[in-house]
Amino acid sequence: MSTRRFLPILLCVAGVAGAQESLENDHLLGGTVEDSLLDGCFVAFSARNTDPTVDGHDNLWTIEKTLVRLQPMPGPPEGGDLGHKGFFKWIDWGAPSSRSPMLALFDDVFMAEEQGQLSGDRMGIPPGKLAACANNVMVWLGPGDYPAVLPDCFTVTKDRSVWDNAVADWNRRHPGVGS
Repeated sequence: MSTRRFLPILLCVAGVAGAQESLENDHLLGGTVEDSLLDGCFVAFSARNTDPTVDGHDNLWTIEKTLVRLQPMPGPPEGGDLGHKGFFKWIDWGAPSSRSPMLALFDDVFMAEEQGQLSGDRMGIPPGKLAACANNVMVWLGPGDYPAVLPDCFTVTKDRSVWDNAVADWNRRHPGVGS
């Protein structure tokens, strides 16, 4: 396990056109993202490295009290006029040998208005990578049921006011940062 860590607190990222990932963890480190607003992501969190000697599977990436919204961006790599991927971009999605870090998710609000360009399961949590989880909300504004199976630590709602109220509260607590 790496002793190197990261700790972005009070981060605000809003719809950066052309950006692939809002937060990249290319070294597969453990760390914490806390009290942040990621409003308009193509992919929210990326933990990928093509170098097979870089291994973060024993590291823990904690995301807590953070608001995350996916937003369709122009010219997605899979084609079409607009699109996004999922919340997480992990190495070898679903493979037990994935070198990406483990996840801990606490008190977060996620929102998506449509399924990402990859399969529906890619809108969920990377399989086998959830170490701890409590009190998260998924605001789903797309058609039908949410396209991925989420763990019991998530409540799914179609009520956009849950997102809007969470963002308003975040902006109230951090005047001038995210408004």
